[in-house]
Amino acid sequence: MSCLLVWLAVAAAVAALLWLLLVRPLGHWQRLGVPFEPGTPLFGNYFRVLAQRTSAGEVLAEIYKKHEGKAYVGVFQFQEPAIMVRDPELLRAILVKDFASFQRNVFPVDKDLDPLVAKNPFVLTGEEWKASRQKLTSTFSASRIRNMLPLVAEACDAMVRFVRDEEPASLPDGLDVKELASRFTTESVSSVAFSLRANCFEDPNPEVRAMNRQIMEPTGLRMLQLTLQVFMPWLAKIVRVRLVPLEVDRYFRRLVRDAVDHRERSGVERPDFLQMLLQIRKRSEEAGEGGYGEEEMTSHALSFFVDGFETSSVALSLLLHDLAHSPADQSRLRAELQALDPLDHEAVLHAPFLHACLQETLRLHPPGLFLRKECTAAWQLPAAEGQGRGAVLTPGTQVLIPLLALHTDPQHVPQPLRWWPQRWLPDEAGAAPPPRFAVLPFGEGPRQCLGMRFALAQVKMGAAALVRACDIRLTPRSPPNPPPLDPSSFLYGARGGLWLHFAPLDARAD
Repeated sequence: MSCLLVWLAVAAAVAALLWLLLVRPLGHWQRLGVPFEPGTPLFGNYFRVLAQRTSAGEVLAEIYKKHEGKAYVGVFQFQEPAIMVRDPELLRAILVKDFASFQRNVFPVDKDLDPLVAKNPFVLTGEEWKASRQKLTSTFSASRIRNMLPLVAEACDAMVRFVRDEEPASLPDGLDVKELASRFTTESVSSVAFSLRANCFEDPNPEVRAMNRQIMEPTGLRMLQLTLQVFMPWLAKIVRVRLVPLEVDRYFRRLVRDAVDHRERSGVERPDFLQMLLQIRKRSEEAGEGGYGEEEMTSHALSFFVDGFETSSVALSLLLHDLAHSPADQSRLRAELQALDPLDHEAVLHAPFLHACLQETLRLHPPGLFLRKECTAAWQLPAAEGQGRGAVLTPGTQVLIPLLALHTDPQHVPQPLRWWPQRWLPDEAGAAPPPRFAVLPFGEGPRQCLGMRFALAQVKMGAAALVRACDIRLTPRSPPNPPPLDPSSFLYGARGGLWLHFAPLDARAD
């Protein structure tokens, strides 16, 4: 009997522990009186994300639509409670007005495993973030971007030559546009960052492209690693998941070290990002600040490289996909571009219809499907329906901004699944464009993406070069618009890829 009582006591203790760890957290929002989406023990609302059946952005979009009319909804990222914000005015408060209460981006990084990522301005917090951003802001000024444009133009020319050469053999499927855009952005960013000629259009697998693939290639294993790192960092730490593989870490350290040594020995200066980092180091040393050595330079070079390569290639490939689905708008864009001096790169950046096309692509297909912020000081939510007073978010609570759902909410965007660039031209749309805080591809406020100007410039120039040179057409393999999403991609990735045909204009039949 005593043995049975012991076993019953053990079973009761285990059951109580499991309830405390797996069930009680799922009652968090109910206890606070916050509307919420029920979750399941251990997985919360993200079982299909872990199983790679659906992307996290699509799961959040489903919850978003289910709770129509609510300003915010409680969700569960596995066992972690988070608040998903649906209201643009509430987002304005979180991102700008009350920024002091939401200063941190949520992106867990193990400093021992990923020291280079840990110094990325996106990851840094507090005074470290302020100092880093202050140093780097000038590197993305309008004048700095202007000096980079000739290097981007060289990559554009290489891409057009490649498309012309490959066109006869590309039918009937066409070219994999994401691969094409990735080659272009790798070529462009390599040149802009390090004055490095990557030869992406001559060599099918240059070393720098292979490094990129190790970081961002959408495979099942890579998606599992990123899911653990982003949503269950405690488990990622145990199994020692690295965001940047060791080989890639060593490659970029060697690349930066060799380039810096060469420039210091030869006295050569180049109009690239690395030269700007050298200037930052020099100013820091002259001011007696210190703290800006090889580790920081490599970290910032790596973040510029990865950010400039992957998200820009996603945006460019989807812009080309949208233009192929809308021949009339493609023709209008071509006429706008042909009226410009082909050597006037700045004129391309300010072309109004090109800007509207890219804005609409970033709205319909945000490269990042959601953003995450962390509450850093107690903050009171507005009262939910049936509440006399809103719940208070405590420090450490995560705030989700569901970009995919927000950007396609018919309450803010009429006919939201239609790619219609005219909505960004009020004189033609007959109405104001979507509200500012309803479309946030680069975030907003003090932590808005530092590289936004360069990203927009790079994508615009790449698209302009192809539209001027080719008629971009759909093929039997082209997906519909919007395309189905690839659950193994952490960014906006099309399941099965994006396939298009590029017919050289000088060879097009009448």
